Amino acid sequence: MLENEVYYQGRKALRNSSKKRRLEILRAALRVIARDGVRAVRHRAVAQEAGVPLSATTYYFQDIHALIVDAFVLYAEQTYADFVLPFWQETLAWLDGIDRQRLTDMGYYEEVVRELSRRGAHFIVTTALSQRERLLIETAFFYAALMDERLRQPALDYMQTLLDPLQKAMIHIGARDATLASHAVLAIMRQLQFEAMLAHGGDMDEERLCRAFTYQLYGQGAHHVG
Repeated sequence: MLENEVYYQGRKALRNSSKKRRLEILRAALRVIARDGVRAVRHRAVAQEAGVPLSATTYYFQDIHALIVDAFVLYAEQTYADFVLPFWQETLAWLDGIDRQRLTDMGYYEEVVRELSRRGAHFIVTTALSQRERLLIETAFFYAALMDERLRQPALDYMQTLLDPLQKAMIHIGARDATLASHAVLAIMRQLQFEAMLAHGGDMDEERLCRAFTYQLYGQGAHHVG
């Protein structure tokens, strides 16, 4: 479950068979989005992709907006559960073990920042290169949210879900302004993910990402010592 919960808008399914069909429709909508973009989401196209009658998509989703929003909610929930939560559970557990009183020691502080950067770089590479379809879906949704105000709140809720654990990490390493630092670091992470997705096996290696991430941590509000 997302920390900042967003809610489905389409018709709820009560029976297991109905839940399965509804899920198939939403997953089909996500495949359509990954392949052709949000504007390609139509009842007929999604029904064909899901291999269900057209009446099934219109039963659960009387308008396209509800279908698109619910597809985004499903994407957000799955991404959070499969990628975001495991990464931050492990990373925040590691940060809980650092000696925060020693962060005034430049050598120790640099060691902590490098390790956090290494973890972030590995996360970026694995999600960008092995989960390219997810990033295509996410990019399409955020673009659609800029065009359709009805999608903006779900997009903002999802963004906050990404920012919350990052803000906790910034507090752990002594950020002067954890909120600003978390926004800045998320911005560079998104940029690096996008570059990695474009490279798709090219020269976007973890070491280069680690150096860029470390630079961002030092330059955008992380605690400076001395």
